[in-house]
Amino acid sequence: MRSEPRNPANTSGLWSVIRRGIDVIHDLFVTAIEQSTPLLKVLLAIYGATAILAIVLPIVFIVIGDPSYALISLRWILALLVVVLVATPIIVTRLYRGTEIWGRLVPVQPLPDKIVQDLRTRLKQVRLEAVECIRSYHPATRLSEANLRAHMMLPYYLDPPKGVACELRMQEELQLGMEGYEDRDFRFHPNLGVSGRVFVIGMPKIVRVTTNEERDADDVPIDDYGILTSQRSKVPANLQWIISIPIRRPADDSNFSTLGVLSIHGMDQGFPRKTLEAVVGRIFPTVYLIVSQLCQHLVRVSTAWEPRT
Repeated sequence: MRSEPRNPANTSGLWSVIRRGIDVIHDLFVTAIEQSTPLLKVLLAIYGATAILAIVLPIVFIVIGDPSYALISLRWILALLVVVLVATPIIVTRLYRGTEIWGRLVPVQPLPDKIVQDLRTRLKQVRLEAVECIRSYHPATRLSEANLRAHMMLPYYLDPPKGVACELRMQEELQLGMEGYEDRDFRFHPNLGVSGRVFVIGMPKIVRVTTNEERDADDVPIDDYGILTSQRSKVPANLQWIISIPIRRPADDSNFSTLGVLSIHGMDQGFPRKTLEAVVGRIFPTVYLIVSQLCQHLVRVSTAWEPRT
């Protein structure tokens, strides 16, 4: 009995499906090989070739139907499929279990000296505006710039600690009023410390550490922000409040738009939350100017890392 002629259009469509499957497998193994040790790279390459053969050979055997392909033993095809089924969970586990992909636009490192000096000038302006705002609400206060500290924390991604994609650090030139304090060299992982939390959530935070005013429901102890015990002992005893504001790219609502964190520390004198909220509104225009400057010196980075256990 003569077999019906194959429809070329059907064969073409099937080949397109095969090609897409091969492309997906190729992308999977390229990603795995880039993240693996030399020995595992060899094993992954062997597995990749086996996976492709296990998919292609049965299809070729069935679709083409040429007697010459009968030389391909069905048991070998089944053996290849078994290898693929056994190895797939191992590969997928290697790729995705406990691995997080981090990628974002960040300020270049190091920043040009001219930009650093411009940012320092803006930081001085922020501190002055904070003082003027507080004085407008509390005319009797003797608050001066000497009572406020200010700094910027930027993400350093070239040599992050194991388990994190970047580390927030304070460049010496981007610190004001922190001379002689033990916390001037603090570094924070994302989501740790007030600055680390603001870096992740992309929203301002006000923390009243101690205050003569009655504490309210929004006052959260600084210890709740996950700072290390060794750092807690270095927090100045006269620190009264902290305002941390994300330095975020405009027109981008994602958490990955944060370029850094600007913070103001109130020393010696506490103030009501409403006053500190007014400070946030007052300094926002200057913070936007800082964003504009940093946006001219960005680079995209991405990495993969094993999270801390």
